[in-house]
Amino acid sequence: MGAFGYLTVRAVSHYETGITKLLREWRGFLIGSGDLHGLVRCPPLSRRWAVSAKWVADLGCGCGYFHTESLLRTGFAGCVLAAERDFEALRSARKVSRACGLESQIFHVCCSVDALPFADEAFDQVFLVDVIEHVQDDNRVLAEAGRILREGGKLEISTPTPLYPSVFGRAFHKGIGHVRDGYTLDELTERLRAASFRVSRRGRNTGLLLWPWMRLAYRSQAAPRGLFRRILSNMMLVVLGILTRMSSRVDVFGGYCSNAVEAEKAGWCTSDDV
Repeated sequence: MGAFGYLTVRAVSHYETGITKLLREWRGFLIGSGDLHGLVRCPPLSRRWAVSAKWVADLGCGCGYFHTESLLRTGFAGCVLAAERDFEALRSARKVSRACGLESQIFHVCCSVDALPFADEAFDQVFLVDVIEHVQDDNRVLAEAGRILREGGKLEISTPTPLYPSVFGRAFHKGIGHVRDGYTLDELTERLRAASFRVSRRGRNTGLLLWPWMRLAYRSQAAPRGLFRRILSNMMLVVLGILTRMSSRVDVFGGYCSNAVEAEKAGWCTSDDV
C-alpha cells in the first residue's frame, strides 16, 4: 500500500504528467506525503481513527492530507468535517478530497477553531493535529472541542514540546506561526483534565535519533529548479524520510519534541467557562 500519504499523493498526481508525476508517485510510495507530519506524527494518530464513528472533525486541517489519507486507509464510511481558517489551505483540501473521490464524505468549513459554528455534541471524534500551539487562547480551543464532542467521544491531539525550537530552530518555529514553545506531556495532560477530558492514552515521539534527519528533510523540501536538481532533491528526501521512519521505531533516547494524547470527554464545559 505504500507509506502514509501515498494513496492521496497518487490520486493528486493523476492530474500531472511526465517526470513530475513519476517523481511524486515514486517518492510517495516510499515515504508518503514527504512532510514531517506524514513521516512521524500522522501515522500513529491515523491508527486511532474511529472507523465506526458517524461524524469526525479534523480541526485546523490544513491542506487535508491527514483526514483524506485516513479515510482511504481505514475505509471509514462516516462523514468528516474539515475546519480550517486559512482559506487557501482549505481550497487545497477541497481539491485533494475531490481528486480522491471523497467529496461526498468530507465537508469543508472556513472557520477559527476557537469559535466553531457546530452544534453541541455533534461529533464522535475530534482531531487536533498540531493546532493549539498556533492559537492565543488554547484553553478556549480545548473547550470548543469538548463542546462539540458527544459524551464519551474521543479527542486525539498532538502538540510540540518546549524542545521543538531547539530541533528546528527558532526562526522556523516562529515562521510557521507558533505562539508558544510547546507543552510538556504533563502540562498537556493537566490542560485536558481541566477541560473535562479523561486522558486514556499518552505518549511521545520524535526523539534524539530523529533530530538530524528531520532538519535535513525539512530543508530538502524547498522546490529546486531544473530537472536534475529536482530528481536529486527527491532522492535525498526519500533517503531522509526512510531514515526518519526507521529511527522513530527504535528511538528510546528521549529528547522528545512532540506529544500524542488520546482523551475521552468525561464531562461538559463551554468555552465561556474557561
